[in-house]
Amino acid sequence: MPKRIVAFFIALSCSLSACALGDVVNTTPLPPITLAPPPALNLIGSCDDVKALETWLQVATELRENFQTQMNAAAAKNKNDMYADVGNLAALRDSGFSVTTPDSAADAGLKLSDAMNQAVAAFQTYVNGDIPDLGNSIVDINNLLDNVQAAQIELIKRMDTQFQQRQLATATP
Repeated sequence: MPKRIVAFFIALSCSLSACALGDVVNTTPLPPITLAPPPALNLIGSCDDVKALETWLQVATELRENFQTQMNAAAAKNKNDMYADVGNLAALRDSGFSVTTPDSAADAGLKLSDAMNQAVAAFQTYVNGDIPDLGNSIVDINNLLDNVQAAQIELIKRMDTQFQQRQLATATP
């Protein structure tokens, strides 16, 4: 009976070895990433248009959070595993330009687009092998995105004040 167990383990290890030998690692390098330039930022509206500001803040705040999360997750990966992340970050960046940015949020919108453009460019050049590493770019971009968050918080306060002023104006006879 022990001979059967030994024979079983030998057969099992041989079959696993055969499977491992059959695994072929694809060493073909991926093609360089080529991305279209980002669309232009769509600035319209008035600083008094509270609804436009509210819409922009909802979209831009979620976009900033998702972009920053995905960027930091991609930065933790090895270079070969970042390939798809570059396209995902570029798609997020481009989606941010589909919502119109009111004039009152122009500064925050420009900062957000600049940070996202820098991140996409850094990842693209790194994955394409044009730079040896990401260096401090991720730290710098996180700082830019933190500045955007602070600007968004100020815009939320401004929007709340505008809502309160409108409510007082409509409530007062």
